[in-house]
Amino acid sequence: MWVEAVASAMFRVWLCLVPVLLTVAPGPAAPTGPSGSEKINITEILNSFFDKGYDKRVRPNYGGPPVNVGVTMYILSISSVNEVQMDFTLDFYFRQSWKDDRLAFIARPGLDSLTVGAEVADLIWVPDTFFANEKTAYFHQATTPNTFLRINSEGEVFRSMRLTVTNSCPMDLRYFPMDRQQCTVEVESFGYTMKDIRYWWLEGPKSVGMSSDVELPQFKVIGHRQRSKEVPLTTGNYSRLICEIQFIRSMGYYLIQIYIPAGLIVIISWVSFWLHRNATPARVALGVTTVLTMTTLMS
Repeated sequence: MWVEAVASAMFRVWLCLVPVLLTVAPGPAAPTGPSGSEKINITEILNSFFDKGYDKRVRPNYGGPPVNVGVTMYILSISSVNEVQMDFTLDFYFRQSWKDDRLAFIARPGLDSLTVGAEVADLIWVPDTFFANEKTAYFHQATTPNTFLRINSEGEVFRSMRLTVTNSCPMDLRYFPMDRQQCTVEVESFGYTMKDIRYWWLEGPKSVGMSSDVELPQFKVIGHRQRSKEVPLTTGNYSRLICEIQFIRSMGYYLIQIYIPAGLIVIISWVSFWLHRNATPARVALGVTTVLTMTTLMS
């Protein structure tokens, strides 16, 4: 009997301890990421821009001083320089920066800027920038649109995108193949005159960068520089930025492709002078073959 009494008492003690153990047992770790309230705050900041009657059709400071748009470029590659079409094609990051006080917000600890996707660019005012000497251009879409916006608490907007542009490049070929060429990328506003928009190189002489991997089979890039100018047109004066890229033709390519083969063919043609004068078929065949080879080489 006493064994059953002890077992019954221990069972009652165990039943009393189970709730206590469940109470003090460690639960799952609390998430360390941003809290729900922080996420809501970011959404509220974005929504607040447009709840105040933001009109993307109107530039910042409308009726006041012009908007200063800073520009930088980073050239990833130059795929071709075409003497026949008089153009060149390059792939680059194009970055613009301007201030829109309507997009200012109250900074919070750890939240002094917002990085957002391409969809926000369709909701705010952006400069109507175009390339004055452009022939064709396209915007990269794989795997998503290659662009982003960064907005800081003071209303500074930074926009970056990746473009491939084919620009016109008039060339002077009088000294071919020992020539040098200069091609330009010209940035301008399509509709806003200097009363509304002024472009400037955001980082001064370092505003244009170029990858060390840029290579061309027929040209070497010997340098680049940038400048700005005011362009008078019938509709007003426009602010324009110009990036000049200097090329020098690679003589090695033409030595291998033209000069050395042509020299060898000329030397071979001299063989006919050592043939016997009665070997007419051989001399004629050698001369005709030399002419045909030169024609094929220069075509």
